[in-house]
This record gives sequence, structure tokens and C-alpha cells, in this order.
Amino acid sequence: MECQICVDDLGDRAYCLPCGHIYCLTCVGNLQQTSTRFQSIECPVCRRVVPARISSDNIRKVFLNPSSPPPQVQSIQVRLATRDRELEKLKAKLAEAQALLATVLEAKEKEISEVTQKFLHLTTEYQEEVAEHRRTRNELRTKEVEIKTLKSKEREVIAQPQPSPSPFTFTSTSILPRPSFSKGSSSILADPTRLSVNPPVSKESFPRRSGSFFPVPLSSQSTQLAEPERVRTRANITTPLVSQVRKVKLEPPKEREKKTGAGILWRGYGCPQKTPVPECTASDGYHYFSGTGTNQYSKRYTCNICRFSCSESKRN
Repeated sequence: MECQICVDDLGDRAYCLPCGHIYCLTCVGNLQQTSTRFQSIECPVCRRVVPARISSDNIRKVFLNPSSPPPQVQSIQVRLATRDRELEKLKAKLAEAQALLATVLEAKEKEISEVTQKFLHLTTEYQEEVAEHRRTRNELRTKEVEIKTLKSKEREVIAQPQPSPSPFTFTSTSILPRPSFSKGSSSILADPTRLSVNPPVSKESFPRRSGSFFPVPLSSQSTQLAEPERVRTRANITTPLVSQVRKVKLEPPKEREKKTGAGILWRGYGCPQKTPVPECTASDGYHYFSGTGTNQYSKRYTCNICRFSCSESKRN
């Protein structure tokens, strides 16, 4: 049954006025609010004025027997039931998919943990290799520095002026003692193969026979003995020969790299924009330009360190 005002199904909200017309509770409350009479309402069908009180004498609640729903409602209910069954099936499938997904995720998490462990192990090995490479590189650099220092010292020693060799130096000396002659010295002198060389002897060792030979005086022996010592001391002096001195090839000075525009390192007045400027000889490599010589036609740039100078026209 439907309400005569809002045309909705009354259900268990049916209320009957004393005139006999039935309305829903919502419409009865709206009639009370819109009524211009005090504590009374007017029936919208028969225009009868009744008191606005819900009681057994005035407005009563009516219990209606539920009627069978229309065929459209029945078809909708059937479709809802089928939808509910399908929804239950989908829920079951979703639960199975969630369980399968949980197992797959656990397996993937295990694989990810293994891969991360391997990655950490490889990272540590790589870091150790890098540290070893750096140590070896530092050792090589230190050795190169030592070699360079040794080479520089060698060049300095070679570049020093060497004294010219003296013409009075002797490479080797062999002074033979005075030979002793016996009788028949003339035959010995005539035959050089019979010449006998004896070691130097003292004065007491000479025989005292008369007419055998003449002993050498002590003064001449002392001079002969002193002369080899003097010559030996001279021979011990090592004088390098000119042929043994290695010739040092002097390297030409390195050319300075030229830069233009933003590549120039500068401070001060400004820097050239078009002219290529060589690197400065300063320790930090920065030019310190001054604008001395600038006029209304051109700009003059002069480095106070390397004395490089150039000019550029102010006209474009």
C-alpha cells in the first residue's frame, strides 16, 4: 500500500487520521509543521480539521498485512540473490589467490635475501680490491718519486763541470830495481837474455871483494825507492776522462696551453674574450690582469705575474 502524499510504500509506518485517510509518519509530521492552525492539522484529501495528537482517539497507527511484491521487485530480488552467490564464489577465489600470493611472496623474499647477501659479499670484495689497488698505486707513486729524485741528483752531478785530465797522470807504473852485475858483466850486457833482475838489497848484503862490482850508494837507492811511492800516489788519483762523461740532453721548455673565454683563470680588471691566453706561471695558475693602457677605442690586458699582454677592440 502506498502513501497518498509521497506515494511511497507504507510498510510499518502507516498512520490513520480520524477521517479514515492513511498516511505515512513522515507526511503526518510534515502536515503538523506546515499547518497554520494551533495543534491541529487539515486532511489533504477531505479538508477535515483534526487534532495533531497520536492517540487511540485521534491519529492511530495502522498495521497492514504485507502484500506480495510486484514482479519487478521479485526479479530484482532474484538478481540480487544470484549476485550474492557470485560474490561468495569470488570471495572464495580471492582467498585462494591471497594464499598463493603469500607463498610466492615468501619464496621471492628468500631469493631477495640471498641476492642481497651475495651483493654485500661482492661489495666487500670489491672494496678490498680497490683498497689493495690504491695501496699498490701509492707504492708505485712513491717509487716513481724516488726514481725521479735519483735521476735529478744524477743529472745535477753530471751537469757539474769536471776537471780536465792532467797530462802528468800515470795509469800504471812499473819501476824495476837496479840490476846486480857479477864478473863478466860485459857479456851479460851484450846478451840481454842473460840479464838477471834481483830484488833491492841493503848495503851489508853486498860482497866486499875488490874488483867484483861497485855497490850502489845509499843516497841513490833512497831516491830510487822514494820515486815509486810518489808515482804510485799520483796514479791512485782517479781523474774521469772526457769520453766517460755522459752528455745530458737539455729538454726544451714546455709550451703553455692556451685558453679562451670562460676557460681563462683570472683576477683583477678583466680577461680577454677573443684572444687565446697561455697558462699563467703562477703557482695557482691565475692571471692578475690590469687595465693599464685602456682607452676609448680598445681594452688593454696585462698580467702582472707572467707579463702577458694583449688588446681587444671595443667595437663589435
